[in-house]
Amino acid sequence: MNDFNLVLNFFNWVRLRKETSVVARCIVIHVSAALRHPKTARDLIRGFWASAGGLDIGNSFRHFVEQLVYTYKDWGSDPTIFDIVFQVLVEVGLFVKAKKLFDKMFNYGVVMSVGSCIIFRGGCRTMLIGLTWLLRFSGSFRNRVFVGIR
Repeated sequence: MNDFNLVLNFFNWVRLRKETSVVARCIVIHVSAALRHPKTARDLIRGFWASAGGLDIGNSFRHFVEQLVYTYKDWGSDPTIFDIVFQVLVEVGLFVKAKKLFDKMFNYGVVMSVGSCIIFRGGCRTMLIGLTWLLRFSGSFRNRVFVGIR
């Protein structure tokens, strides 16, 4: 626990002095999830999207996910981190990006939790194209057997 606080304090100290890289943020996100600090991981992910205001969301999303996957094996290997990212994307209204993350992780054999899918479904209801999209989204699960995040 003390080591985690040290890592987090150091990361925050560096962040105050200069812009941190996406890789550094992803490493701290993985460490947070691995040490059972999902709220810290969620806050760091949310912070990334909050600071990405002036950036191209498409490129930012692609780069963030690439770095999260790249650092996954060495810095945490806890698949719930992708579930947390998925939830944050839905919460901030990036439904198309959430669906892209879902598809990417599904291709890697990682399936989001039922809770995340319910949050996604609820968010899609507010979208004009939500119904059509939900039907396609739900249809991708028919006749499939897989193991996902609990």
